[in-house]
This record gives sequence, C-alpha cells and structure tokens, in this order.
Amino acid sequence: MGNVMDTILTPRALARTYEHPSYSDPWDAVVDYQRVQEYAAKFPEAGRTRVGNALDLPPSRVRGWLDGGKPDCVRGVHRAVEKGWFDARVNSEAFLAFNELVAAVYSGGSIDSQRYVPTFTDESVTGALDTLGVEWVHRERDAERAAEVVASNPGSLLGRALSVLGAPVGTKRYVEALPPYLEAAPGDVREQFATVYLRNRGHERESHAIQFRENRPDVYLDALAAFLEATLGTNVTRSEKNVYIAAVC
Repeated sequence: MGNVMDTILTPRALARTYEHPSYSDPWDAVVDYQRVQEYAAKFPEAGRTRVGNALDLPPSRVRGWLDGGKPDCVRGVHRAVEKGWFDARVNSEAFLAFNELVAAVYSGGSIDSQRYVPTFTDESVTGALDTLGVEWVHRERDAERAAEVVASNPGSLLGRALSVLGAPVGTKRYVEALPPYLEAAPGDVREQFATVYLRNRGHERESHAIQFRENRPDVYLDALAAFLEATLGTNVTRSEKNVYIAAVC
C-alpha cells in the first residue's frame, strides 16, 4: 500500500499552501532559501552580492535571508519539521491525530479561508491537538450555538496541513469528495474517520439505525454513503439530503 502520509503531507505540499510575491511556486522559495543558507555556510565571508551572483538571485532578496529573515513558507515548513509532522507514518499517533482532525473538519468544524485557523464543534478533538503539539482554546458561545475548540498555536499551520490532507477550507457546501488518502488507508484509519463523522453528525433512531442530514452535492453524498457502507459493513442508503445507516451488529 505504501506510506499514505509520505504522499500527502510533504514539505513541498505544505509550502504550496502559502503565497510568495516573488515566486509563482512557493516551494521554489524554500529551495532557494536553502541554497542561500548552504552557500553562506560554505563561504561565511561572502556578502549578499557574491551570494546572489553565485546563485543567480537578487542581492536584495539574499540580504534578508542572510540577516535572519525567512519567507512564510519556509517558516511553516521548518515549524512542521520541528513538530515531527512529516515523519508521521500510517497508524502512528500523529497520523491518527491528523485523520481525526480531518474527519472533524468534514463533519463538525471548519478552516478559515483567510487565516487557515481550524475550529471544531467536536470537543473530543483536544487529544488529537495535544498529540500534534498544537495549543487550543475553548470558546463558549451563546445558547443557540455549541461551544467550539479553536486551534491557536500553531493554528494556521495546522489548518494548512489539514488542507493538504484534503480537509476543505472555507465553506463545505460545495465539497464533492472525501479526502483522497482514505481510499488507500488501512481499515482502522477508515473506521476512525467514520466514527468521528458519525459522532458529530449522526442521530440514533428507535431502531438503533443512525441518520444525519448533509446539504452537499449528490456526488459527495454518494461517495460518503459508499464509504460508510464499505467501512462499517452495514447497509447505508440516502435520500435527497439524508443518509441512513442500518444498525451495526
């Protein structure tokens, strides 16, 4: 099956969630930054002009990088390295924590489209946040709206990582597919995703069947029903906006 995380949460993919004014591909900024640091380490007496000429980069850009400045995409990649996020492997605690949070975004949370900060209505996700080394705050809301858990530090970086894994950013109304990694994921990862989804969305009926409503495209509801049926081993049907799951024996 291969390492699912290796193909999804990579430095290159994370870097590309950022924007850089001088690079159409922010990953190129990460590569150039590393080139500058390696050249400066090899020739510590070299100034910005020499480094820039040697690497075919504007000296003005090199100066900032030699003086301790970093592009946001570089900071993000370095912080993720410090957190060990790129080392996660299938069935590791970190991978399962990511999976839980992706499922929570799909079923009862959101990622802010401007700041990439994730917010969860599922208060059970605090353990996953702790596992990934992400600080969080509990936010009480009014009587008509549930309390929330907001990822705080590094909240934006976590949101970017979750988006790489497939979690939707901004409105979820037009989401058409589940995260791609689930297709090749082992059974316990798929089961965890399904469990979190139903924990947030499902309502048990008198027959012990479960149902929930989703205002999303037909293609998404079809994919979700098929995923749940294959993962839970029980009959799953849907109407226009409702999904019905037979009681699991």
